[in-house]
Amino acid sequence: YVIEGSPPATDSVIFFLTDTGSVPRVLPRGQGPTALDTTGRRDEKGLLVFAIATVYGTAGLDGLPRYTWIITDDRFAPPPLQSIRTPKARSVEVLWDRPRDPTSFFEPTADSGIILAYYLRILRISKNPNRPGFDPVVTYWAGGVDRTAEVDSTNFRDSRSGAPGRLFRLPDSMRVQNRAAPDARDSLKVIISGLSPQDSVTIALWAVDAAGNANTTDSSTPNNVFLTDTTQPTTPRIRINASTRNNFAYAFTASRDLVETGSGLAPSPQANANILSYEVTRRRIAGPGGGAIEVDTTITVRAAQRNDTLFLDTARYLSPGGTYRLFVRAVDSSGYVSEADSITVSTTAAVFPGADSSATCPPGFVAAPGGSFLRGDTVSADEGPRLQRYMKSFCIEPYEHRDSSGAFATRKTWEQARDACSDIASSLTPSDSTWLCTEAEWERACEGVSPDPALTYGMQSERASGANVRFTCNVGTGDSAMAMSAALRDPTCVSYDGVFDLAGNLAEWVLDPYTSGGYPATPETLSLGTPHTPVTSASVHGFRGSHYLNPNQSPTTLLARARCSNRDYATQSRPRAYAGCIDSTGPMIAVTYTSKAPRCLPLPTGISPASIDTIVPARDSSQLLILLKGVAKPMVYKMDSVKADTAYNHTGVKPALAGLTRQTMAVVTFVNAQTSATVADTLDATELLGRSEADRALIFAREAAAPWSVAKTGGVYAIRFLYAHVQTRNVAAKAYYSNPAMGFRCCAKPRP
Repeated sequence: YVIEGSPPATDSVIFFLTDTGSVPRVLPRGQGPTALDTTGRRDEKGLLVFAIATVYGTAGLDGLPRYTWIITDDRFAPPPLQSIRTPKARSVEVLWDRPRDPTSFFEPTADSGIILAYYLRILRISKNPNRPGFDPVVTYWAGGVDRTAEVDSTNFRDSRSGAPGRLFRLPDSMRVQNRAAPDARDSLKVIISGLSPQDSVTIALWAVDAAGNANTTDSSTPNNVFLTDTTQPTTPRIRINASTRNNFAYAFTASRDLVETGSGLAPSPQANANILSYEVTRRRIAGPGGGAIEVDTTITVRAAQRNDTLFLDTARYLSPGGTYRLFVRAVDSSGYVSEADSITVSTTAAVFPGADSSATCPPGFVAAPGGSFLRGDTVSADEGPRLQRYMKSFCIEPYEHRDSSGAFATRKTWEQARDACSDIASSLTPSDSTWLCTEAEWERACEGVSPDPALTYGMQSERASGANVRFTCNVGTGDSAMAMSAALRDPTCVSYDGVFDLAGNLAEWVLDPYTSGGYPATPETLSLGTPHTPVTSASVHGFRGSHYLNPNQSPTTLLARARCSNRDYATQSRPRAYAGCIDSTGPMIAVTYTSKAPRCLPLPTGISPASIDTIVPARDSSQLLILLKGVAKPMVYKMDSVKADTAYNHTGVKPALAGLTRQTMAVVTFVNAQTSATVADTLDATELLGRSEADRALIFAREAAAPWSVAKTGGVYAIRFLYAHVQTRNVAAKAYYSNPAMGFRCCAKPRP
C-alpha cells in the first residue's frame, strides 16, 4: 500500500492482516480493529491487531516491505503526582517531579507522551473562609527555570460552602527525552504566597498531557494544609501555692498565641488559643545531702481543646529540704516555644524532734528524725520478730557512699566499708560520730517512722504503683550505667527522709553480723551505731537491699530481696570435699552411693593412675572391678566393709559409681597488704588449671579487693592443687569478700 498526501492530524489509519486470508482493507476512521493477526498483540479491549507500512527504495532492500506499529492516539493519563507540601506562616511550598506519560497499548511502560500543563487548585477552608484577604499568588519553576510569567489563574467559589478559591494553570511542554536516569530538568516547584498565618487551605495538583488526559484520581484529591504561626506564644506565669516535706503545689496561667489582626500581631483573647502543650521542667539545684545539679524531671501538659485559664499540679515524692527551680514554657501548634517563666521552691526541711530540734547533720548527710518503726517481718525466720521499735534521731548518707572522685565505692570489703565510715569522723566532733550504718538504722531509713505509712521498698511512690519499683530503683535489670551514675538514676526512688536507692542499684554492707535465727531480744529503744550482735572474727557479714546484678531471677524473687525488711549475707561459691577424699600427692578411688556418704580408697599397690581405664562396681557390694589398659581380665578390688569412721560403714550397700579423683580443689592464701594478715581458702580448681597468670589475676580480682590479694612465690601465684571428690556449694563470704554490685552507707550523730 502507498499512502499519498498528508491526512489530518485527527485521522487514524491502521493496516492489518487477518487470519482468514481475506484481502487487506482500510478501516474507516473510528472503527476499532477486529481481526486476528500473527503476532498475538492485543489492544486494551483484548482484540488482536497487526499494522504494517511498506517502504520502497531502501538501499539494498528494493521491493521488500518493512513493518512498523503505527501509534495514532494517546489514550493514557500521566500517573498521579507525588508532591511534597511544606506549609509556612504565609506560604506553602509544593515540590514534584515531571511524570512519565505512556501512550502505547502495546508498550505500556514506554514514555512517549508530552505533559502539556499542571493545574493547581487552592481553596480556603478555615473557620471563617469568607473573611477578606484571600488573594494567593504563585511563583513557578520548571527544571530550575522561572516560568511564573506563563502562569494563568481564575477565581472560583466552592459550590457547597461558598469558600473562595483560585485555579492556576502551570505550563510544561518541556518533556525531557531519554529519562533513564533522574534529570534536574524534571524537577518542578511552586510557592503559593499571599496567605494568612494559622489559615487552613486545601491544595489539589494534577497533570494534563498533550492529548488532554488528566490524572484526576490521586493528587487532585484535596489535601488539607494548615499554615504555621509567625511567632512564639505569650509566656505562662507560674506560682507556688504550698510546700510540704515531700511535695509542693504549683499553678501556672494559660498562654495565648499571637494572631494577625490586620494591623499587626496581638495575643488571642481565648485561653490556650493554638497552644499545643506546656513543658514543665523541675531541676534540683540543692539539697541537704549535696550532690550534683541535675534535671529532676520534665512533664508535658496537653492543652489542646482546653479553655482553662489556670493549671494546677503537685510535684510529689521529693526530699525534705530540697531546693528546686521550676520552669514552664508554652508550645503552640506550629512548634514555636514561649519564653520560660521560672520560680525557686524548697520543700520543708526535716526537723529533729525534742531535745535534738536544733541539731544539724554533717555535710553530705540527711536527717532521719527519731521515731518508732516496725523492725522485721514475718516472711522468713531470719527477719523476725516483727516488733515496734524506737530509733533515736540520726543522720545518713542520701546515696551510697562515694569516694573522693565522686564515684560510688564498690568492690569494697566489709572491713573497708567499716573503716571508710570511721575515717569520716576524723574531721568531726566527737571522733566516734560516724560509722557504717547498722541494720536497724538502714531499715528505719528505708521504712520511715510513724505516723507515715510504712514503706515496703523505701520508695514514696510505691504506694501509688509498686510495680514500678524494679525499674525505677534498678533491681535486677543489669543496668550498670544507671547503678554507677547518680545523674542516670531515677529521682523518685527516694524515701520519706530523702534517702535514695535503698531498694536497688547497689546492695549495701551493714555493721551487724548476719544471724539466721532473726533478731535477738533488744530494748524498745535502739542505740545508735550499735549492732544487735557483737561483731567477731567469725561473724558472717550481712548486707541490705537488692542490686542491679540479678537479671536471671523472677520478678517476684527480685522484689522480695528488695524489701526494707529483707536480710541477707554475702556468699561465695566454694568446693566442699568429703572427709577422706583429699590427697595432695595423687588420685584416689572415689566411690559414691545413692543415699550414703561417699568414700575414697587408695590405689592398689603397683597400679598407676595412668594405667587405669575404667572402674565399675561389681555385683558384690564390697568389690570394684578395675579395667586396666591393654589387659582383658579386670582386677577385683576388695573394699573394707568396716572403717574406723562409721560414715563409711556401707556393708551390703552397692556403690552407684566409682572413679578416680581429679584436681578439683585449689588452696590459695590471701594477704592483707596493710596489716599483713593472711587467710587461706579453697577455690574451685577447674577454672584455675591451665590458665595464664593474667587469667588467674582476673579470677582473684573477683574474689577479693584491695588491700587483699593472693600470695605469690617467685612472682607467680602460689596455688596448691589437690585431688579430691567435691561438690560445689555457696558458703558465707570470708572477711576479704567484695562484689561489684556491693556498696555501703555511713551514718552519723546529729551535731548540736
